[in-house]
Amino acid sequence: MKKPFFFSTQMCFMLLISILPIVGFSFSPDIDQILFMSDRDGENDFYMMDINGENLVNLSKDYEVQNNPQISPNGSQIVYQVKNENGNAIWIMNIDGTEQHQLTQEEGNYTKPIFSADGTKILFESDRDGDLDIYMMELDGTESRNLTKYPGRDDFPVCSPDVSIILFESTRAGDVQIFRMSLDGNIQIQLTTEAFNFSPRFSPDGLQIVYQSSSDGDNEIWIMDLDGGNKVNLTSNSGINDFYPQFTSDGNKILYQVFDGANSDIYTMDFDGSNQTNITNTLGFDNRPQLNKDGTKVIFQSSR
Repeated sequence: MKKPFFFSTQMCFMLLISILPIVGFSFSPDIDQILFMSDRDGENDFYMMDINGENLVNLSKDYEVQNNPQISPNGSQIVYQVKNENGNAIWIMNIDGTEQHQLTQEEGNYTKPIFSADGTKILFESDRDGDLDIYMMELDGTESRNLTKYPGRDDFPVCSPDVSIILFESTRAGDVQIFRMSLDGNIQIQLTTEAFNFSPRFSPDGLQIVYQSSSDGDNEIWIMDLDGGNKVNLTSNSGINDFYPQFTSDGNKILYQVFDGANSDIYTMDFDGSNQTNITNTLGFDNRPQLNKDGTKVIFQSSR
């Protein structure tokens, strides 16, 4: 028997079966719909459906290869990447699939677009200057600028709730480490130094960072202050790997994935690492959990 969500959260899951492969998904801010990517019609297209799985709509059937759709904070637009002869370009469309148009025009590969927390800017990755760097542009594609400009790979940007700081992963120091920078890219600080550290996420107040680290051997969930101080291993589960941490909207709990070598489930724990609880507890591979904006629902992929 499944355990109920002890913090009054509901679950939605997508079956990953051969006839309906689904990758890339997110909640709309109003929590009534889910955006996801599927090749059920022969190509990688974006679909929107109600939270109960009804009213399925194909938003992007005119293009062959698309990826990484992200809904704007106000729920009005979707930013995404489209493959072309030069690699990938960043596109944007309205939430109903209308007014699809390309934002990046310069030669190069453009991937993983996300909106800033206030929805006024778009962050993305590109190799147009040689190395893989993090860029920012306006919603209409203008004022595109390289924020990192360092040798190595800089990717996976995350914007703070107050839109003043960007977290990102970088190999500029050797292994993958977590860095922070100001919104203009002028001040860049390395926050982690040992082993591999990645997947940083801000707390709702922007004062703490939860992330994955292999500092103690296994992949564990850690937390640290915004300046990189007070690092604490929250999970410390020998022989078990933990992934994709994120805070609930009230900041009191952390949602994450646990893989024990045979099975994968979605867990929650208090922000101090206590009360680790399996909330899916089903045979199969449950992975990549995401919370909706108000923290009342979780969406995840499953092979069950």
